[in-house]
Amino acid sequence: MDIHASTARDCINKIFKSLHLFKFNSKNSGFTLIELIVVIVMFGVLILGLIFVLKPVTQINKGKDLQRQHDIGQIKSALDAYYNDTGCYPTSLTFGSSWKSGSTTYMTKVPQDPDYVSGSTSNLSYVYQTDGSSCPQWNVLYAGLRGPIGNSVACPLSQRAVCLPQGFNAFYNLCMPSGSVDCSVVASSTLDTGNSGGGSGGSGGNGNSSPTATPTPYVIVCPGDNYYGCTGNNACNSIYPKEGKCVGYGGSIQCYCDSLCRVNGIKQCAN
Repeated sequence: MDIHASTARDCINKIFKSLHLFKFNSKNSGFTLIELIVVIVMFGVLILGLIFVLKPVTQINKGKDLQRQHDIGQIKSALDAYYNDTGCYPTSLTFGSSWKSGSTTYMTKVPQDPDYVSGSTSNLSYVYQTDGSSCPQWNVLYAGLRGPIGNSVACPLSQRAVCLPQGFNAFYNLCMPSGSVDCSVVASSTLDTGNSGGGSGGSGGNGNSSPTATPTPYVIVCPGDNYYGCTGNNACNSIYPKEGKCVGYGGSIQCYCDSLCRVNGIKQCAN
């Protein structure tokens, strides 16, 4: 007689004895059909319970959303480095490819949405938008989060009047602007699914050393007139009044609406 089978059968028999449901025939040398069905059902219930508690799909999507936010932050840093070297943002950007200019490598591989499949319109690519000139002075990066956005503002442009492209709320809900964004250009544009970003990342950038990112400012409007910025020892502090202090209001401090000076969950201050 199989010792393991006998032990498993005895354990199941004890469980049902305690529940006063029915009694297995312990004289049999193996599992009966009813016993096998009970074991399969119990395992099925256990697995369904684990799936309900752990919610693997939700956890996977949450991890991918964190990756998207990280990707957009990394791309923005590289874009600021390029601007610091050339005085322009690249006219275009190809996601999923290497980004080099001269002898400078800005990104060995520009991140692409973790769910993106080339040629498919069912998955969203990251999107890179500029003013359309030969020497762009601002840009916006877009991505689509699959889960809840949370308390932090996922797109600073949403705090400005009429400054979101068509299709943003339908497909995209995360953005990262750099420079003084022209809302009239943004609002007249449309975000399409399946866009790979296009282009080669522009020209310029002839330095041999690793570029140092210099974030370019953008104007922001905060509800309740509550503004925060990196001041003092590069720490996030309340800015009041905004006039004469914040960018766009006669000042030079890049201000934020988040009390921790975060953009898409990423802290902008060193301390």
